Amino acid sequence: MKVSATFTTILAVLVTSATAAPYTDVTVRTLQPRLFSSSTGASASVPHPNVDDFYQPPAGFERNANGAVLRSRNMTTYKIENSAGAFQILYKTINAEGNPDTSVVTLVVPQAPVSPARLVSLTRPEDSAAPICAPSYQIRKGSGSGTGLEAYLAKGY
Repeated sequence: MKVSATFTTILAVLVTSATAAPYTDVTVRTLQPRLFSSSTGASASVPHPNVDDFYQPPAGFERNANGAVLRSRNMTTYKIENSAGAFQILYKTINAEGNPDTSVVTLVVPQAPVSPARLVSLTRPEDSAAPICAPSYQIRKGSGSGTGLEAYLAKGY
C-alpha cells in the first residue's frame, strides 16, 4: 500500500536522524530556550497555513518519491512538558485519488532520549479538509494540548 510505504519511509528518516545525532544535555539546554515560549496559549504570530510559505510545496515536488522530505523547520510552540525541541517536516505523499500531495508531520524530541532510540506516532483525528484544522497548525499555535505526548516524552520516546 502506498500510504504504508510513505509512513515507513518517514519513520526510517526520523529514526535514522535520531540515532545518528543523539541529543545531549548541552543540546537540550541550547535548543529549549529557542524552541519554546513560556506561553501555553495560542500565539498571534503563527501565520495561517494559507499564507505560511512552509505549507506551499516547491515547484516540481510531484517528481519526488512518496515520503520525500521537501522542507523542514524548527517549530516554535508552547512548552511541551519533557521535550527538548520540535520540528515540522513537509513531505510528498498522494491524496485519496492517487494524485501528488503534501502533508506535514511534527517531530517532538524528548529531553532525555533513550538508547536505542524509540519512536511513537500519535495520530490526531482531523474531520476537516480546511488547513486551519490541520494538527500541524493547531499544535504550532498552541491549541494541541491533551495529546498524551508528555507521558511518552517522559519515558524517552
